[in-house]
Amino acid sequence: MKQGSFLLKPFWLVFYAAAVLLVGAAVHRKITAFEGMVVVERGRSESLALRPAAPGGMAAHRAMPLEVLPLDNPAAAKRLLDGSQDYDAVPLGFHLKLAAAEVIEQPPDREVVEARRGAQFLSVDARPGATFDWQGRPCRVESVSPWAGLIRDPAGARRAALSWRPSPGAEWEQGVFLEPGAWFFLQPAAALLLEWKENREEADGLPETLAPLDHARWGVKDTRRIHWFTNFAPGTGVRLDSGAEYTLAAMGKKRAGERELPALGVEITEKGATRPVAVTANAAEAVEGVLFECPAAMPAVVRLNAWRDGAALAAVYAGGKRAAEPALLAEGETMALPGGVELRLDQVMTRGVAVGARGAPVRVAAVRMGETTHRLREGLAVQAEGATLRYRRLPQPPRVKYTLESKDGGDSFELRPGEMKTFHGWRFSIAGDNLDAARTAVLHARRAWITQREMLGGLFLLAVTGGWLVLRLGKKDKPADMDGVKKGDEEDWAG
Repeated sequence: MKQGSFLLKPFWLVFYAAAVLLVGAAVHRKITAFEGMVVVERGRSESLALRPAAPGGMAAHRAMPLEVLPLDNPAAAKRLLDGSQDYDAVPLGFHLKLAAAEVIEQPPDREVVEARRGAQFLSVDARPGATFDWQGRPCRVESVSPWAGLIRDPAGARRAALSWRPSPGAEWEQGVFLEPGAWFFLQPAAALLLEWKENREEADGLPETLAPLDHARWGVKDTRRIHWFTNFAPGTGVRLDSGAEYTLAAMGKKRAGERELPALGVEITEKGATRPVAVTANAAEAVEGVLFECPAAMPAVVRLNAWRDGAALAAVYAGGKRAAEPALLAEGETMALPGGVELRLDQVMTRGVAVGARGAPVRVAAVRMGETTHRLREGLAVQAEGATLRYRRLPQPPRVKYTLESKDGGDSFELRPGEMKTFHGWRFSIAGDNLDAARTAVLHARRAWITQREMLGGLFLLAVTGGWLVLRLGKKDKPADMDGVKKGDEEDWAG
């Protein structure tokens, strides 16, 4: 055998083995490659990775609806994934359990102003001072603030919503809600009353003067209620659950600054002892449990007569007399009160529900387009300048740290936003668009190029191949027979 062929044979064997390994690895990768998502709820486990069904893909479960897939917790997947799609799925090879979820940060809502006209669409951050151009028209976000007002609802009632400010140029204060027949005391400026009429003719019947005790009443707080009286005759009174007796003794006046206000003298008898109490009209707080409401004693009285949505007939009284002829106010229009106070009629509805500005309020963005300012209540579309304007708050997903573990083996790992961890042959990372992240994890899952077992198998195969090559190179070929010498000749030669 020639020396060259002896050296080339192992080389070709190694080349052939490497080619087979590479082709096998590529085929294996093609067969086992999978990239999708795992949806797992806190305290629960999941053993399937999913992805929207695609033609040509290879998976254990092909193009199946969520209801049919053998998920550990199908309710979580149905809640966060599109149930109208079909999905491919492959087993993870283990049960992945979400042991804990810790919220690291909760970003604030993203507030945006959107403008749309046909196929044209624009979205900008809704922050005061932000400017944008809409079809050649300069626009500006002037303010973003809580909103209080009425929302139309079939189960609602007749109501009016107003705003007020103590002087021209001051900030408007929202959240003055009126119901028919109930006085609202806007301290210290005015007493307001809404009355609902059948038609405009009835609404015109606003009186020219108010009697001093018009709609006045006094009351005593008891354990669970207030005892109200419209009778101001001395001797009127009540015995409370506690046994204390309250009796109206007299009526008079009490000076408060530059004004004289009606006042009540009430006697309280308790445990055999009697003490007098003086109560001034429209005091901000009850005096030893006694209240005295007298609308005509306020600096101004505003009476609104409404008969339809969107407007009311308004009259302002001062000192018991009508200050001016009643005026028809449309929504958004204002009226002036004595002392520089201004009222704005925001809404009038036959069926409305009041939404306050406290707690988790609805918000409103004031957007100026050209010379007009439009108030965009959250989620409400407004037609302006040929465009549809909308202000929205977009919730942002929380940043969460997860502790995950193998339900079968008990080994675990932590996963933070932006990290990628390999676990049992899969690479996991956190999806960033999950609003329910504090409760349920949505993980990007990609099968690793080679698993630990496959790596060990490959190393074993390389070791076996390497050992064989070492033995092959170390082995000597037997000497070949001499050229041209036959066995008989060998014997003659030996002889």
